[in-house]
Amino acid sequence: YKNSLIISAVSVALSVSISSLAAYAFSRLRFPGKQPLFFFLLAGVMLPLQIALVPLYRLLNGMDLLSTYQGMIALYVAFTVPFGVFILTGFYRSIPVEIEEAAHIDGCGWFQSYWRIVMPLAAPGLVTMVILEFIWFWNEELVALMMIQKEAIRTVTIGVMLMANTYQLDFSLLTAGIVIAVVPPILVYVFFQKYLIRGLTAGAIK
Repeated sequence: YKNSLIISAVSVALSVSISSLAAYAFSRLRFPGKQPLFFFLLAGVMLPLQIALVPLYRLLNGMDLLSTYQGMIALYVAFTVPFGVFILTGFYRSIPVEIEEAAHIDGCGWFQSYWRIVMPLAAPGLVTMVILEFIWFWNEELVALMMIQKEAIRTVTIGVMLMANTYQLDFSLLTAGIVIAVVPPILVYVFFQKYLIRGLTAGAIK
């Protein structure tokens, strides 16, 4: 539980923060190479994680990051930032620019405009990203199975998987493990359900 909470919470915080700032830059600012860089990021959405597992394993092994929090968090953030940028860029573009222009006339800078105006208005989209990414990080098994070799760093999903071995299967123990594993995602969804629905339906009636 501790390992899953640390990896999931830190990965969500970093991924959503980086995605939010990058999406704001792509939706509001003008800078050289904006479109090529945006399409380069979108290419990351189309890259299946399974294709990169062997190179990533060799990369983390060479950097001594196998079976570490830092290695797992870096992988999760790298693979979710493109998706977050893609979703949040469209969400930010639905917010009227005139609101920020009025703030700029009053002396508000770009970051102040992002922090005080855009962030509160984009709360449903940001919460939607938090929920989706937390559930994905918490339930992820393939990367964790390959990159975590130390028992002290294993996540909940790996622990549940190891309860079912080849020669003996305790269904009562396995069922208890599954129930314990699904509690955090369910709680996150229940508490933030209204924000998730608002985020998924934002702009659907326009």
